[in-house]
Amino acid sequence: MLTLLTQGFARLDVKLLEDLWAPDATIIENNISFSSWAQYREEHLKPELALYSNEDSEWVIANAYVQIEGSIAWGQFSTFYAFTRLTDNQRLLGEGRGTIILIKTPEGWKILHLHLS
Repeated sequence: MLTLLTQGFARLDVKLLEDLWAPDATIIENNISFSSWAQYREEHLKPELALYSNEDSEWVIANAYVQIEGSIAWGQFSTFYAFTRLTDNQRLLGEGRGTIILIKTPEGWKILHLHLS
């Protein structure tokens, strides 16, 4: 799951990210709370990803720790990202931390909650 999340963000690919989420997932990013994957995708992710080139984008997860208990899993990780802004070709670098809660469904593991800071 973390590999697919990394690939989706690194490629700036919303379609790749689409199947990773529970419909009622909650997301917190940049001090903003979103009450569903659809809200996060439309109000934040699509507009943000449209600002950057996907030719040299990077989004890496490191130091991941995941615990599984039955149909629930949770974890924490570090992130590193690098994107080139399309408007001025400026390279933006950053790092952060994340926490994630997953739920096992008949379709496989889905993200129930993600917090990136």
